[in-house]
Parts: sequence; structure tokens; C-alpha cells
Amino acid sequence: MNEATTQPKARDEAQSFHSPSYAGQGNTSRRRAKKTASMVEEPLESAKAVVYREGEYNPENGKYVLIPKRTRPIALCFLGANFQYDGMRILLYYGNVYLRWANNAYLEIDETELKAMILRFLTESACIASETKEGGVQYVDFPANEGLVKAVLAAVKGLVRISKDIRSNSWIGEKKAPCDPKNLIFGPTRIYNWRSGKFLEPDPRWFNLSTLSVDVDPDAPKPCRFLRFLTELFGDDEEARRLLLEYCGLLLTGNTSFQKLLFIRGPKRGGKGTIVRLLLSLLGEKNVASPQTSTLGGRFGLQNLVGKSLAVIPDARFDGRTAKKVIEIILSITGEDALDIDHKNRDLVSMRLGARLMILSNEALGLPDASGAVVSRFLVLHLKQSFYGREDLSLIKTLQRELSGILNLFIQGLCALMARGHFVQPESGMETINEMYDLGNPVQSFVEEHCRIGLGLRCSTSTLFSVYNEWSLKNKIPSISSQVFGKNLRGAYSGIERREAGRGADGARQYFYDGIGIVSPFSTAAPPSPIEMAEEGNGVTDE
Repeated sequence: MNEATTQPKARDEAQSFHSPSYAGQGNTSRRRAKKTASMVEEPLESAKAVVYREGEYNPENGKYVLIPKRTRPIALCFLGANFQYDGMRILLYYGNVYLRWANNAYLEIDETELKAMILRFLTESACIASETKEGGVQYVDFPANEGLVKAVLAAVKGLVRISKDIRSNSWIGEKKAPCDPKNLIFGPTRIYNWRSGKFLEPDPRWFNLSTLSVDVDPDAPKPCRFLRFLTELFGDDEEARRLLLEYCGLLLTGNTSFQKLLFIRGPKRGGKGTIVRLLLSLLGEKNVASPQTSTLGGRFGLQNLVGKSLAVIPDARFDGRTAKKVIEIILSITGEDALDIDHKNRDLVSMRLGARLMILSNEALGLPDASGAVVSRFLVLHLKQSFYGREDLSLIKTLQRELSGILNLFIQGLCALMARGHFVQPESGMETINEMYDLGNPVQSFVEEHCRIGLGLRCSTSTLFSVYNEWSLKNKIPSISSQVFGKNLRGAYSGIERREAGRGADGARQYFYDGIGIVSPFSTAAPPSPIEMAEEGNGVTDE
């Protein structure tokens, strides 16, 4: 935004704050002004024919007229002078941070910078020292101090605060939005409606936290090198190619309703890094976070995700104490749930994050999640070819020159996705998904191999656990306790219940699982019926 072009509007707006609501305070204002005048140096100017009152801009000395200790009018005047565009304030306080509208998006402005702006504004303002018999006034420099700066900042915060529940890419104007925000793609100088194919001019009433690095250009040339790059990655796997274009197309918008993340699995030098660097160039580095799994579950692990379009987790490893916490965070972000976000030196705030997730790894992820809920959020691209030793070192620079054409391909992918209404998982990634289900809950793999689920089936808890231990030993899977086994079993199969079967000869309680039966771990024979189990004594023993 050009300060020179917006300043006249800002001054007009600042002058508008002088209204009858500030009138009727003449005696009080004069007493305060006289007291102030005794504390400052000699008046800067003699009486003028035109008198400028509180909140007005004096073009003769280039200063705003303020009254000390009246922090709200000062804050209004400050906002009008520094954060005004076409009659609308362009400073917001959202989720514990201040945001300033510039280049078609609301970008964070540091509180320290804002304090410096307030101090400079105060020191460059004036107040009325006295009034002359002829009806004129004398002005003196405004008495600025640190305490007043803090008070004005607090007043500014109250004036510009908006709800933390407002999502990025939302309309915050008083009138109805001109179109659905989900249809908009924000470039640095224009807004593109991908559904209508029309452009909109920048407007601060669109609450948007990021913009692309380039504007949409429907006439951009075809990105030949990028198309060849897709062929190098996927060969004739059209499903995988389509998924990449559609997911990248979704990243151009603020739409999080699909509740999916993209997992790219592949060998070193397999193309994962090139995809991420391309997205960094298109989305803008400031709009992409790169958290590690080791820090994501920490106290301040989420603070850098606020306002981001994409969060890339490179070389993901889900182990250690934080694994379950990270899985909870992934489920909350993809599920559009609110999270408690702790900022250093700021208050805790609960809000939803608009960042989409992309996870990179050389191998299938072992996610300790008995229910399999987190794996169900995954879309998997499995890259199988390595370019190690034959890398194209100029590839990323070539792709960056094709950004406008690549953007058009992503928009085509977005249109196809929205027309279908859902993603399609490529068949080439299903093996990885099944492997992650097995790694996340080995108990489920055991059940699928050696058990049958259904009404009327039951099995002794100790017998089932004993068979599982034999299976896990054979498959070199770490042992677990019977309690963890039961928890994971019921987490994967909600219809299974643990019931009491009575007491044994020694008086100890005996239990069985209702809804599951064993198929011999060494055969595919059907499990016995409940009647057969009863006739055979059921095998129910004390757990």
C-alpha cells in the first residue's frame, strides 16, 4: 500500500472523529490544557485565525490536536491517521496478534512496532496550551510518555479486536458478501473467483491471512517442464497425478472442509522435496510452516501454524512420548476442531487452525492409534522412483519460471475436486495405508488374520490374549499387557464387549469377549458356534 496515496484519506477520517460527542467539554479541556501548558516549554505558535480541536489535523503545522489522558479519542485518531483504507480500518487484533492489511492480506505486525508507531504519532502531535482573547489558540508539543503509549495501545486493542472464531478467507464487511469466500484465490494484487472466472479488486473486508506469490493468469503458457516432471514421478499412474493436482489446488483456497492430509512416501531424491519447494515458491515462504514431530506436541508447538496455508512435516517420525499428542493435534487440525494455542509471552487462546497438512517420509508411518481414525484422514502418494545420482539441479528454477502455468493446472485440479465432491485415493497408495493400519494397531491385524467378528461369537479373554502373544512373537511384534490388548481390541472394534462369565472353582472371576471368535492361528477353519463352545466348556478362564 502506498502511504502517499492513502494519507489524505487517513487525515479526512481522523478529522471525522471530531464530532458533537466530543463537544461540551470546553471548561474541563481548558483546565487540562492550562495544566499541561505549565508542564511544557514555551508555546510553539501564536494564535491562529482557524482553531483546530481534538482529533483534527492541523495542516499549518502538520500535527493532530489531542488531549492528554483521553486515550480512546487518541486511539481513534491514531487509527484514522495510520490504518485507514477507503473508510475502513485495516488493523485487527485476532488470536493474540495484531494484523495489518497490506498486499491483499492481513499480515502480522509486531506489538513492539505498533508501540513505536504510537509513540511517534504522539510526539508528532500537539495539544492546546491556551486560548487567546481574540478566539485563537496556542499549541504545544504533546506530552508523550511510556505509560500513555501502553494505555493507547490497550484502547486500540479494544477498538480493533475481532472474534477468534472467524476463519481466514471470510467476509467481515457489514453488508452481505458478494460471493462465497471458498471460491476465491487471493493473489498479491487481485482476487480470482475460480468458479466464475472473474477477478475482484483488493478489499480489506475480505479477511484473508495469506496470498499467493503470483496473480492468476488464465493466459499463462503451458508448463511443459512441470508436465514432464509429473510423468517422471508417476509414469502412467493417472490417479496419483490427479491427487497431487487436486490437493495442491485445494491449498490455493481457505477450504478445510475435506478434512484430509497428504502423505507423500518415497525414497531419497524421489521428488518429495521438489514438490515442497515448488509449493513454497507459489504459496509464499511466510505462509508455510515446517514443524517437526518432536516439537509439534510441545507447549509452543502450534504458535507458528496460526495464519499458515500449509504445514509440512518433513522426515516424520511418530515415536516417543509425544507421538499420541501429535496424533491428537493432527486429528484436531484436519477435523476443524479448536486447539489451545500457547504463544510465548502471550495469553493462551483457543482457536481453529486453517493450515492444511502435508507429511513426508521414506517409509510407512507407525501411528499408535488403535481406532485407526488418524489413518483414515490420510491421502497417500507413493513415489517409487529415485533420481539419486541423476538429479536435475536446475529443475526447481525452471519450475519457478513456470509458476503461472502450474497455478492454472492446480486450479483445474481444484475445479475437478469440487465437481466430484471428494478425493479419490490412488490404488498405488493403498498398500501404504494398509501397512499403517497394521503398524498403528497390530491387534487389528491379528484379528483380521485369525478371528471372526459377529453377533453370538465369544471367546475367553485369556485364551484370545494367549493366541495373540503367540502370533506377535512369531511376527516379531513388541509384547503388550492384557489390559492394553483389550483396550486396542475394543478401540478397533466397538461392537466387542468384555463380560463376566461367572466364577471358577477357586472363586475367581472369569471373563470373555462377546462378539469375537477365534479361527485357528494355523488354519482358516471357522470358529466354533456359541453352542459348541458351551458344550466344550467354552474355554473361559480367569484373566
